[in-house]
Amino acid sequence: WADDQRFTINRTDILNADNVLAGNQALLLHVSAGIRFKQKYYTRPHQKIITGSKYPKMRIEYTKGFAALGSDVNFDLIELQITDKVKLGLLGRFSYQSGGGYFINNARLQPMDYRHFSANQTIFSGFASVSRFELLPYYVYSTADYYAQAHAEQHFQGFITNKIPILRSLKMKETAGAHVLYTPDILHYEFHAGLERILKIIRAEWVMGYNANSGWQQGVRIGVTLQNTVSIPED
Repeated sequence: WADDQRFTINRTDILNADNVLAGNQALLLHVSAGIRFKQKYYTRPHQKIITGSKYPKMRIEYTKGFAALGSDVNFDLIELQITDKVKLGLLGRFSYQSGGGYFINNARLQPMDYRHFSANQTIFSGFASVSRFELLPYYVYSTADYYAQAHAEQHFQGFITNKIPILRSLKMKETAGAHVLYTPDILHYEFHAGLERILKIIRAEWVMGYNANSGWQQGVRIGVTLQNTVSIPED
């Protein structure tokens, strides 16, 4: 049993799109290519084993929306992304991702074709990717023009907490990071710091952010990070 509750639909306000759930169709082509400079590997019979590279990974993507065969779109989007994870010895592990994109042609897009960004308006976070914003509202700053974003995150893996007896005994690890998004409509910054491996699987962070429309914001984000309890091979 529960009291009556009212829920809102997961819709955007892009172009004041009252018909966001109206039927539409799109004929799309998506092509992507990844480049890892000086990638090292060795071969075995019928197998190629990659051992990694000290250089970052670059990815180029192109998405074409065709105005043909009844398709309701007509656009061209090109994007570039650079990402890497760097081991820093006693300082832990540093991860970053940066990139941008440009709609060469934006003659006709449906709201779902805009470039959307990883946003969050709840206290909960999956912490699934370095390329996330914890204080960015859903859809408000999605763009059909151009964008640039950069993300950096440091997992200190005990460099600081191991010097504090109670935190060392609890095996908590510290994290910190910064994120920025630039579009024709917004310049948005975020900074965060927190602890992971709380009770082995919980991560909690304090986040502060700023943009000209919302001013200074802050909040707490918590989540479960099972990847910290298992060994995951890195590139």
